[in-house]
Amino acid sequence: MWETIRDEINEVIVQHVPTRHCKTKNDPKWMCREIENKKKNKKKAWSVWKSTKSEKDKKAYKQIEKETKKMIRNKKNSVERSIAKYAKSNPKLFYSYINSTKRTRSKIGPLKNDESVIITEPGVQAQMFNDYFSSVFTRSNKELPVKSKIPEIPEINDLKISEERVKKVIDEAREYAAPGPDGIHPKVIKELKNELAKPLSILFRKSIDSRRIPNEWKTSHVTPVFKKGKKSDPGNYRPINLTSIIGKMMDRIVKEDIDHHLESNDILSKSQHGFRSGKSTQSNLIEFLNVTTKWMDEASSFDVVYLDFSKAF
Repeated sequence: MWETIRDEINEVIVQHVPTRHCKTKNDPKWMCREIENKKKNKKKAWSVWKSTKSEKDKKAYKQIEKETKKMIRNKKNSVERSIAKYAKSNPKLFYSYINSTKRTRSKIGPLKNDESVIITEPGVQAQMFNDYFSSVFTRSNKELPVKSKIPEIPEINDLKISEERVKKVIDEAREYAAPGPDGIHPKVIKELKNELAKPLSILFRKSIDSRRIPNEWKTSHVTPVFKKGKKSDPGNYRPINLTSIIGKMMDRIVKEDIDHHLESNDILSKSQHGFRSGKSTQSNLIEFLNVTTKWMDEASSFDVVYLDFSKAF
């Protein structure tokens, strides 16, 4: 079922989605044809002034130089205002602009293998990352822990999947997110929302009923992102995974129903702030400070223990 839907979408993309060649020049985002022409005129005026040494040509060059700087300044301000305006809806554009202004770019490697040999070949480096990330990935065959001393909690017997809910999930998807291995961009899915709602709802229903998901949804593009320490150590990188956008949409539906079940039945502790709607590290910190400052006002003594998980994700 997934292959049928995927192939139909890809056929539509080939037939109707226009393509373009990406710019190979590393020009800043505010560069345009008008500024390029102005810079050429400034260069010509410079050459004329240097050859004639006349005061008239010097004034002409200074005037063009002034106009060029003003044009660049206005265009740059306009681009930055536009990027800032859509920073929330399109953070990818915002961060790519910030990175483009940096003088030094963060690169991967070169890496050192177990024999301390420097590795620069991309394929070998990719294999080293693959081996390392696989080594720290754990699979548990143990039974799930059981929470004791709690009243009987109803089970989740089913998940609610409908065309309207699929449309809602598509609307909530980030339009500028990167596509996964299937190559289907979220922009295409949003454009085909009304056409895809029914087949996707059938696919999601079948997947849950059969307790199976397409193998392609288990595949991801992994990008190593440097954290800290030596760049030559693969252990100092964290993996960023890009999976199928449509697979993530079903994930969201499942997660929402699980969250609703946990919250409505009051299963989670009130001190649990992580991965909960309306709570975060900030709400946890505020609550923590509220308690500790109260103890300090009461002249009580207390110890604080900080814990962290290595390779938690």
